[in-house]
Amino acid sequence: NLNAYVTGKFGDAASFNGSSSYITANTLPAIGTGDFGFSCWFNQNSGTSQGALFSTTTQWFAANGSVSPKVLMVTDDTVTKKGDTAYAQGVWNHAVFTRASGVLKIYQNGSEVFSGSYTDSWDMTQFGIGVARAFGSRVYYFNGGIDQVRIFDIALPQAAVTALYNETTTTATSPSI
Repeated sequence: NLNAYVTGKFGDAASFNGSSSYITANTLPAIGTGDFGFSCWFNQNSGTSQGALFSTTTQWFAANGSVSPKVLMVTDDTVTKKGDTAYAQGVWNHAVFTRASGVLKIYQNGSEVFSGSYTDSWDMTQFGIGVARAFGSRVYYFNGGIDQVRIFDIALPQAAVTALYNETTTTATSPSI
């Protein structure tokens, strides 16, 4: 279901067409209500609207490219958490979503843009985990490139977010989080 590859932040990145290309994984550890972290670099094509970066059955993290592009979280097709800082389309941006003890934090380009309570369980039983596609009653595909996708079964502290944001082509192959 992958469209093609493009020059990424570090080497090649997956390129998604915004209408049918995505990646799924079904053999990841269950997140449930526990701590987790998700990190990726994304380059959303200019002029495109909302598209999922990472999703499960009913929850997904997205890049909302309409009017004032922001990273956000959607639950059951409703925006429930949203960053407060716009990002630029057509360039590489870094997004981190992490939960520690029921508190979700969203980071954009190394800076925290949202912090708030989030205790919902992540249900991966129906679709597993998707990259560049939201599952559920409405489907939102990402239009652009996604690179360096990382899923953690731990919460990521600010120091780890900073390390991921500041990594280089040399350190990207050997992270120590």
